[in-house]
Amino acid sequence: MLFITEEYPPLEEGCGGVASYVASIAPMLASRGHEVHVLSCMGKQSHRDYFERGVAVHRRGVVSIPGLRQLKKILKMPMTCEAVRAGISNFIECRRLGIEFDVIEYPDLGAEGWMFALRHHSPLVAHLHLPIPIWLSTEEIEENPRDFRWTSFFERIAIRRAEVVTSPSRLLVKRMTELNWFQGKNPQIISQFLHWPDWSPTRSIRDSPPTVLFLSWLGKNKAPEVLVEAIGIVRKKHPEAHVVFAGVSLGTREGLPYVDWIKKTASDLNGCQFVGYVPHQEVIHLISSCRVLAMPSWFENFPIAALEAMAGGRPVVVTATTGIADFIKTEKAGSIVPPGDADALAEALLPYLRDAEYAAEIGANAQRAVRNFLSPQKILEQREAVYQHAIDSFRAKKVTRLCGFQLWNQGNA
Repeated sequence: MLFITEEYPPLEEGCGGVASYVASIAPMLASRGHEVHVLSCMGKQSHRDYFERGVAVHRRGVVSIPGLRQLKKILKMPMTCEAVRAGISNFIECRRLGIEFDVIEYPDLGAEGWMFALRHHSPLVAHLHLPIPIWLSTEEIEENPRDFRWTSFFERIAIRRAEVVTSPSRLLVKRMTELNWFQGKNPQIISQFLHWPDWSPTRSIRDSPPTVLFLSWLGKNKAPEVLVEAIGIVRKKHPEAHVVFAGVSLGTREGLPYVDWIKKTASDLNGCQFVGYVPHQEVIHLISSCRVLAMPSWFENFPIAALEAMAGGRPVVVTATTGIADFIKTEKAGSIVPPGDADALAEALLPYLRDAEYAAEIGANAQRAVRNFLSPQKILEQREAVYQHAIDSFRAKKVTRLCGFQLWNQGNA
Protein backbone atom coordinates (compact mmCIF):
# COMPACT_ATOMS: atom_id res chain seq x y z
CA MET A 1 0.00 0.00 0.00
CA LEU A 2 1.08 3.57 -0.66
CA PHE A 3 0.42 6.71 1.36
CA ILE A 4 0.69 9.96 -0.61
CA THR A 5 1.51 12.90 1.64
CA GLU A 6 3.73 15.95 1.47
CA GLU A 7 3.83 15.92 5.25
CA TYR A 8 5.94 13.17 6.75
CA PRO A 9 8.53 13.28 9.56
CA PRO A 10 11.33 14.15 10.03
CA LEU A 11 10.52 17.09 7.74
CA GLU A 12 8.06 18.30 10.33
CA GLU A 13 8.29 22.07 10.31
CA GLY A 14 4.91 23.30 9.18
CA CYS A 15 3.47 19.78 9.23
CA GLY A 16 0.30 18.91 11.07
CA GLY A 17 -2.31 16.21 11.58
CA VAL A 18 -1.68 14.38 8.29
CA ALA A 19 1.97 13.85 9.22
CA SER A 20 1.06 12.56 12.69
CA TYR A 21 -1.59 10.22 11.28
CA VAL A 22 0.64 8.65 8.60
CA ALA A 23 3.66 8.47 10.91
CA SER A 24 1.54 6.51 13.41
CA ILE A 25 -0.42 4.17 11.17
CA ALA A 26 2.16 3.29 8.50
CA PRO A 27 4.64 1.50 10.86
CA MET A 28 1.79 -0.33 12.60
CA LEU A 29 0.45 -1.61 9.28
CA ALA A 30 3.99 -2.68 8.35
CA SER A 31 4.26 -4.57 11.66
CA ARG A 32 1.14 -6.52 10.66
CA GLY A 33 2.86 -7.87 7.54
CA HIS A 34 1.80 -5.31 4.93
CA GLU A 35 4.28 -3.77 2.51
CA VAL A 36 3.86 -0.07 3.25
CA HIS A 37 5.31 2.83 1.26
CA VAL A 38 5.12 6.60 1.80
CA LEU A 39 5.71 9.04 -1.07
CA SER A 40 6.49 12.63 -0.05
CA CYS A 41 6.91 15.22 -2.82
CA MET A 42 7.82 18.55 -1.29
CA GLY A 43 9.54 21.70 -2.56
CA LYS A 44 13.21 21.17 -3.32
CA GLN A 45 13.44 18.05 -1.19
CA SER A 46 16.40 15.79 -1.96
CA HIS A 47 15.80 12.46 -3.71
CA ARG A 48 16.03 9.75 -1.03
CA ASP A 49 14.79 6.19 -0.53
CA TYR A 50 15.14 4.47 2.84
CA PHE A 51 13.37 2.24 5.36
CA GLU A 52 12.13 3.61 8.67
CA ARG A 53 10.34 1.38 11.20
CA GLY A 54 9.51 -1.08 8.44
CA VAL A 55 8.11 1.58 6.08
CA ALA A 56 9.68 2.31 2.67
CA VAL A 57 9.95 6.11 2.50
CA HIS A 58 10.42 7.84 -0.87
CA ARG A 59 11.31 11.52 -0.68
CA ARG A 60 11.16 13.58 -3.84
CA GLY A 61 11.02 17.21 -4.86
CA VAL A 62 8.20 18.56 -6.99
CA VAL A 63 8.53 18.25 -10.75
CA SER A 64 9.40 21.29 -12.83
CA ILE A 65 6.50 22.30 -15.08
CA PRO A 66 7.60 24.77 -17.80
CA GLY A 67 5.72 28.04 -17.62
CA LEU A 68 3.92 27.28 -14.35
CA ARG A 69 5.55 30.13 -12.44
CA GLN A 70 4.61 32.63 -15.15
CA LEU A 71 1.12 31.19 -15.37
CA LYS A 72 0.71 31.56 -11.62
CA LYS A 73 1.53 35.27 -11.90
CA ILE A 74 -0.65 35.85 -14.95
CA LEU A 75 -3.72 34.00 -13.64
CA LYS A 76 -3.15 35.05 -10.00
CA MET A 77 -4.19 31.57 -8.89
CA PRO A 78 -1.34 30.36 -6.65
CA MET A 79 -3.30 27.65 -4.80
CA THR A 80 -4.61 26.13 -8.02
CA CYS A 81 -1.18 26.05 -9.64
CA GLU A 82 0.32 24.38 -6.57
CA ALA A 83 -2.52 21.82 -6.53
CA VAL A 84 -1.85 21.04 -10.19
CA ARG A 85 1.87 20.62 -9.52
CA ALA A 86 1.29 18.49 -6.40
CA GLY A 87 -0.99 16.08 -8.24
CA ILE A 88 1.31 15.76 -11.27
CA SER A 89 4.44 15.41 -9.12
CA ASN A 90 3.00 12.62 -6.99
CA PHE A 91 1.61 10.75 -9.99
CA ILE A 92 4.86 10.93 -11.97
CA GLU A 93 7.04 9.95 -9.02
CA CYS A 94 4.72 7.09 -8.16
CA ARG A 95 4.97 5.72 -11.70
CA ARG A 96 8.75 6.06 -11.55
CA LEU A 97 8.82 3.76 -8.52
CA GLY A 98 7.68 0.97 -10.85
CA ILE A 99 5.51 -0.68 -8.18
CA GLU A 100 1.95 -1.86 -8.78
CA PHE A 101 0.29 -0.90 -5.52
CA ASP A 102 -2.75 -2.79 -4.29
CA VAL A 103 -4.22 0.37 -2.79
CA ILE A 104 -3.27 4.05 -2.57
CA GLU A 105 -4.40 6.42 0.18
CA TYR A 106 -4.13 10.21 0.11
CA PRO A 107 -5.49 13.12 2.16
CA ASP A 108 -7.69 15.81 0.65
CA LEU A 109 -5.14 18.41 1.79
CA GLY A 110 -3.62 20.16 -1.22
CA ALA A 111 -5.40 17.93 -3.77
CA GLU A 112 -2.37 15.63 -3.85
CA GLY A 113 -4.42 12.73 -5.23
CA TRP A 114 -6.28 14.33 -8.14
CA MET A 115 -4.10 12.80 -10.89
CA PHE A 116 -4.46 9.32 -9.38
CA ALA A 117 -8.23 9.82 -9.36
CA LEU A 118 -8.25 11.07 -12.94
CA ARG A 119 -6.15 8.20 -14.35
CA HIS A 120 -7.48 5.66 -11.85
CA HIS A 121 -5.01 2.81 -12.36
CA SER A 122 -5.25 1.59 -8.74
CA PRO A 123 -7.81 1.28 -5.91
CA LEU A 124 -8.01 4.63 -4.09
CA VAL A 125 -8.88 5.70 -0.55
CA ALA A 126 -9.40 9.43 0.14
CA HIS A 127 -8.95 10.34 3.80
CA LEU A 128 -10.68 13.58 4.78
CA HIS A 129 -8.45 15.91 6.74
CA LEU A 130 -9.42 19.55 6.25
CA PRO A 131 -10.72 20.44 2.77
CA ILE A 132 -10.07 23.95 1.57
CA PRO A 133 -13.65 25.30 2.08
CA ILE A 134 -13.25 24.52 5.78
CA TRP A 135 -9.82 25.87 6.65
CA LEU A 136 -9.98 29.03 4.53
CA SER A 137 -11.83 31.95 6.08
CA THR A 138 -14.63 33.71 4.22
CA GLU A 139 -12.37 36.76 3.84
CA GLU A 140 -9.61 34.65 2.25
CA ILE A 141 -12.07 33.03 -0.16
CA GLU A 142 -13.51 36.41 -1.17
CA GLU A 143 -10.01 37.76 -1.86
CA ASN A 144 -9.58 35.32 -4.75
CA PRO A 145 -12.79 33.34 -5.38
CA ARG A 146 -11.61 31.96 -8.74
CA ASP A 147 -8.48 30.45 -7.17
CA PHE A 148 -10.63 28.93 -4.42
CA ARG A 149 -13.14 27.42 -6.88
CA TRP A 150 -10.48 25.75 -9.02
CA THR A 151 -8.49 24.40 -6.08
CA SER A 152 -11.73 22.98 -4.67
CA PHE A 153 -12.43 21.43 -8.08
CA PHE A 154 -9.19 19.42 -7.93
CA GLU A 155 -9.89 18.35 -4.34
CA ARG A 156 -13.38 17.19 -5.29
CA ILE A 157 -11.97 15.07 -8.14
CA ALA A 158 -9.70 13.32 -5.64
CA ILE A 159 -12.59 12.64 -3.26
CA ARG A 160 -15.44 11.79 -5.64
CA ARG A 161 -13.48 9.30 -7.78
CA ALA A 162 -11.99 7.35 -4.87
CA GLU A 163 -13.37 3.88 -4.15
CA VAL A 164 -13.71 4.71 -0.45
CA VAL A 165 -13.79 7.99 1.46
CA THR A 166 -13.01 7.95 5.17
CA SER A 167 -13.30 10.61 7.86
CA PRO A 168 -12.44 10.54 11.55
CA SER A 169 -15.33 12.83 12.51
CA ARG A 170 -19.01 13.09 11.68
CA LEU A 171 -18.78 16.85 12.06
CA LEU A 172 -16.57 17.17 8.97
CA VAL A 173 -18.78 14.82 6.94
CA LYS A 174 -21.81 16.90 7.90
CA ARG A 175 -20.10 20.12 6.82
CA MET A 176 -18.90 18.67 3.51
CA THR A 177 -22.29 17.07 2.78
CA GLU A 178 -23.88 20.51 3.14
CA LEU A 179 -21.41 21.73 0.51
CA ASN A 180 -22.33 18.83 -1.84
CA TRP A 181 -18.83 17.37 -1.99
CA PHE A 182 -19.68 13.68 -2.01
CA GLN A 183 -22.33 13.23 -4.74
CA GLY A 184 -23.84 10.05 -3.35
CA LYS A 185 -20.71 8.74 -1.62
CA ASN A 186 -21.12 7.68 1.99
CA PRO A 187 -17.88 8.36 3.88
CA GLN A 188 -16.94 5.80 6.51
CA ILE A 189 -16.30 7.17 9.99
CA ILE A 190 -13.10 5.70 11.45
CA SER A 191 -11.33 7.33 14.37
CA GLN A 192 -7.96 8.92 13.77
CA PHE A 193 -5.10 6.59 14.59
CA LEU A 194 -2.94 7.24 17.64
CA HIS A 195 -0.54 4.73 19.14
CA TRP A 196 -1.30 5.97 22.64
CA PRO A 197 1.40 3.92 24.46
CA ASP A 198 3.96 6.29 22.89
CA TRP A 199 2.48 9.20 24.85
CA SER A 200 3.04 8.15 28.45
CA PRO A 201 3.77 11.37 30.39
CA THR A 202 7.34 12.06 31.45
CA ARG A 203 6.13 14.24 34.33
CA SER A 204 3.15 14.11 36.67
CA ILE A 205 0.53 16.77 36.04
CA ARG A 206 0.67 17.56 39.77
CA ASP A 207 4.28 18.66 39.31
CA SER A 208 3.53 20.82 36.27
CA PRO A 209 3.29 24.62 36.57
CA PRO A 210 0.03 26.41 35.69
CA THR A 211 0.85 26.35 31.99
CA VAL A 212 -1.50 26.26 29.02
CA LEU A 213 -0.14 24.63 25.86
CA PHE A 214 -1.08 25.64 22.33
CA LEU A 215 0.28 22.95 20.01
CA SER A 216 -0.33 23.68 16.34
CA TRP A 217 0.60 26.02 13.54
CA LEU A 218 -0.35 29.64 14.04
CA GLY A 219 -2.91 30.82 11.51
CA LYS A 220 -6.42 32.19 11.13
CA ASN A 221 -8.31 28.92 11.58
CA LYS A 222 -6.39 28.11 14.78
CA ALA A 223 -7.30 31.49 16.37
CA PRO A 224 -4.23 31.80 18.65
CA GLU A 225 -5.07 35.46 19.24
CA VAL A 226 -8.19 34.37 21.15
CA LEU A 227 -5.97 32.41 23.54
CA VAL A 228 -3.66 35.42 23.94
CA GLU A 229 -6.66 37.48 25.02
CA ALA A 230 -7.94 34.69 27.28
CA ILE A 231 -4.64 34.28 29.15
CA GLY A 232 -4.66 38.02 29.84
CA ILE A 233 -8.07 37.59 31.50
CA VAL A 234 -6.86 34.52 33.43
CA ARG A 235 -3.77 36.29 34.78
CA LYS A 236 -5.89 38.95 36.46
CA LYS A 237 -7.20 36.20 38.73
CA HIS A 238 -4.20 33.85 38.66
CA PRO A 239 -0.99 35.80 37.88
CA GLU A 240 1.21 32.67 37.77
CA ALA A 241 -0.60 31.34 34.71
CA HIS A 242 1.09 31.48 31.34
CA VAL A 243 0.77 29.94 27.87
CA VAL A 244 3.31 28.34 25.54
CA PHE A 245 2.63 28.60 21.81
CA ALA A 246 4.45 25.77 20.01
CA GLY A 247 4.22 25.96 16.24
CA VAL A 248 5.22 27.98 13.21
CA SER A 249 3.28 30.71 11.43
CA LEU A 250 1.16 29.55 8.51
CA GLY A 251 0.13 32.36 6.24
CA THR A 252 0.06 36.08 6.87
CA ARG A 253 -2.28 38.69 8.23
CA GLU A 254 -2.14 42.34 7.27
CA GLY A 255 1.10 41.58 5.43
CA LEU A 256 2.86 40.06 8.45
CA PRO A 257 3.66 36.45 9.40
CA TYR A 258 0.87 35.41 11.73
CA VAL A 259 2.97 35.32 14.90
CA ASP A 260 4.33 38.80 14.13
CA TRP A 261 0.79 40.07 13.58
CA ILE A 262 -0.21 38.72 17.02
CA LYS A 263 2.77 40.41 18.67
CA LYS A 264 1.97 43.68 16.94
CA THR A 265 -1.77 43.78 17.62
CA ALA A 266 -2.13 42.12 21.04
CA SER A 267 -2.80 44.56 23.88
CA ASP A 268 -1.09 42.32 26.44
CA LEU A 269 1.54 39.63 25.77
CA ASN A 270 2.50 39.06 29.40
CA GLY A 271 2.46 35.36 30.15
CA CYS A 272 2.77 34.42 26.46
CA GLN A 273 5.79 32.48 25.20
CA PHE A 274 6.26 31.71 21.49
CA VAL A 275 8.73 28.84 21.05
CA GLY A 276 8.21 28.18 17.33
CA TYR A 277 8.85 24.78 15.81
CA VAL A 278 9.24 21.84 18.20
CA PRO A 279 10.56 18.48 16.85
CA HIS A 280 8.00 15.69 17.09
CA GLN A 281 10.12 13.60 19.44
CA GLU A 282 10.13 16.46 21.96
CA VAL A 283 6.36 17.04 21.96
CA ILE A 284 5.74 14.54 24.78
CA HIS A 285 8.07 16.53 27.04
CA LEU A 286 6.23 19.71 26.10
CA ILE A 287 2.88 18.10 26.95
CA SER A 288 4.27 16.82 30.25
CA SER A 289 5.31 20.35 31.23
CA CYS A 290 1.78 21.78 30.85
CA ARG A 291 -1.37 21.63 32.97
CA VAL A 292 -3.92 21.84 30.13
CA LEU A 293 -4.00 22.01 26.32
CA ALA A 294 -6.14 24.66 24.60
CA MET A 295 -7.43 24.58 21.02
CA PRO A 296 -9.42 27.78 20.31
CA SER A 297 -9.82 26.90 16.60
CA TRP A 298 -12.73 28.01 14.47
CA PHE A 299 -12.91 24.43 13.16
CA GLU A 300 -11.07 21.18 13.88
CA ASN A 301 -11.68 17.79 12.30
CA PHE A 302 -10.21 15.26 14.73
CA PRO A 303 -7.13 16.97 16.18
CA ILE A 304 -4.18 14.67 16.83
CA ALA A 305 -2.59 17.22 19.20
CA ALA A 306 -5.60 17.00 21.50
CA LEU A 307 -5.46 13.19 21.49
CA GLU A 308 -1.73 13.26 22.24
CA ALA A 309 -2.31 15.57 25.21
CA MET A 310 -5.13 13.36 26.47
CA ALA A 311 -2.95 10.26 26.13
CA GLY A 312 -0.41 12.18 28.23
CA GLY A 313 -3.00 12.62 30.99
CA ARG A 314 -3.81 16.27 30.29
CA PRO A 315 -7.30 17.81 30.13
CA VAL A 316 -8.12 19.67 26.94
CA VAL A 317 -10.22 22.74 26.22
CA VAL A 318 -11.62 22.82 22.69
CA THR A 319 -14.27 24.73 20.78
CA ALA A 320 -17.72 23.36 20.01
CA THR A 321 -16.71 23.25 16.32
CA THR A 322 -14.22 20.45 16.97
CA GLY A 323 -14.87 16.88 15.82
CA ILE A 324 -14.07 15.39 19.24
CA ALA A 325 -16.08 17.91 21.30
CA ASP A 326 -18.90 15.46 22.06
CA PHE A 327 -16.39 12.75 22.96
CA ILE A 328 -14.60 15.07 25.39
CA LYS A 329 -17.90 16.13 26.95
CA THR A 330 -19.18 12.56 27.31
CA GLU A 331 -15.92 11.27 28.82
CA LYS A 332 -15.49 14.34 31.08
CA ALA A 333 -12.03 14.79 29.59
CA GLY A 334 -12.01 18.58 29.38
CA SER A 335 -14.16 21.58 28.53
CA ILE A 336 -16.03 22.88 25.49
CA VAL A 337 -16.27 26.60 24.66
CA PRO A 338 -17.78 28.62 21.81
CA PRO A 339 -15.27 29.61 19.10
CA GLY A 340 -14.02 33.18 19.27
CA ASP A 341 -15.09 33.71 22.91
CA ALA A 342 -12.02 34.70 24.96
CA ASP A 343 -14.04 35.16 28.17
CA ALA A 344 -15.47 31.63 27.96
CA LEU A 345 -12.04 30.22 27.16
CA ALA A 346 -10.52 31.98 30.18
CA GLU A 347 -13.30 30.72 32.44
CA ALA A 348 -12.76 27.14 31.21
CA LEU A 349 -8.97 27.25 31.69
CA LEU A 350 -8.95 28.81 35.15
CA PRO A 351 -10.04 25.73 37.21
CA TYR A 352 -7.24 23.58 35.75
CA LEU A 353 -4.63 26.26 36.35
CA ARG A 354 -5.71 26.96 39.88
CA ASP A 355 -6.10 23.37 41.05
CA ALA A 356 -3.55 20.72 40.02
CA GLU A 357 -5.58 17.97 41.71
CA TYR A 358 -8.65 18.84 39.66
CA ALA A 359 -6.54 18.95 36.50
CA ALA A 360 -5.13 15.52 37.40
CA GLU A 361 -8.65 14.11 37.88
CA ILE A 362 -9.87 15.34 34.50
CA GLY A 363 -6.55 14.39 32.90
CA ALA A 364 -6.99 10.82 34.16
CA ASN A 365 -10.44 10.75 32.53
CA ALA A 366 -8.87 11.97 29.28
CA GLN A 367 -6.13 9.35 29.36
CA ARG A 368 -8.59 6.56 30.14
CA ALA A 369 -10.93 7.69 27.34
CA VAL A 370 -8.15 7.63 24.74
CA ARG A 371 -6.96 4.19 25.84
CA ASN A 372 -10.49 2.75 25.76
CA PHE A 373 -11.68 4.51 22.61
CA LEU A 374 -8.56 4.52 20.45
CA SER A 375 -7.63 0.88 20.50
CA PRO A 376 -4.81 0.54 17.92
CA GLN A 377 -5.87 -3.04 17.19
CA LYS A 378 -9.49 -2.06 16.48
CA ILE A 379 -8.61 0.93 14.27
CA LEU A 380 -6.03 -1.05 12.29
CA GLU A 381 -8.60 -3.76 11.60
CA GLN A 382 -11.11 -1.13 10.46
CA ARG A 383 -8.61 0.44 8.08
CA GLU A 384 -7.58 -2.95 6.71
CA ALA A 385 -11.25 -3.60 5.97
CA VAL A 386 -11.41 -0.23 4.16
CA TYR A 387 -8.42 -1.12 1.99
CA GLN A 388 -9.89 -4.51 1.13
CA HIS A 389 -13.23 -2.90 0.27
CA ALA A 390 -11.46 -0.42 -2.02
CA ILE A 391 -9.65 -3.26 -3.78
CA ASP A 392 -12.85 -5.32 -4.20
CA SER A 393 -14.79 -2.29 -5.46
CA PHE A 394 -12.07 -1.39 -7.96
CA ARG A 395 -11.97 -4.95 -9.32
CA ALA A 396 -15.75 -5.05 -9.61
CA LYS A 397 -15.73 -1.83 -11.64
CA LYS A 398 -13.07 -3.26 -13.96
CA VAL A 399 -15.15 -6.39 -14.54
CA THR A 400 -18.25 -4.27 -15.23
CA ARG A 401 -16.36 -2.10 -17.73
CA LEU A 402 -14.88 -5.18 -19.41
CA CYS A 403 -18.26 -6.87 -19.75
CA GLY A 404 -19.76 -3.67 -21.14
CA PHE A 405 -16.97 -3.41 -23.70
CA GLN A 406 -17.43 -7.06 -24.75
CA LEU A 407 -21.18 -6.59 -25.18
CA TRP A 408 -20.56 -3.46 -27.25
CA ASN A 409 -18.11 -5.40 -29.46
CA GLN A 410 -20.61 -8.23 -29.95
CA GLY A 411 -23.32 -5.76 -30.86
CA ASN A 412 -21.12 -4.19 -33.52
CA ALA A 413 -19.66 -7.43 -34.89
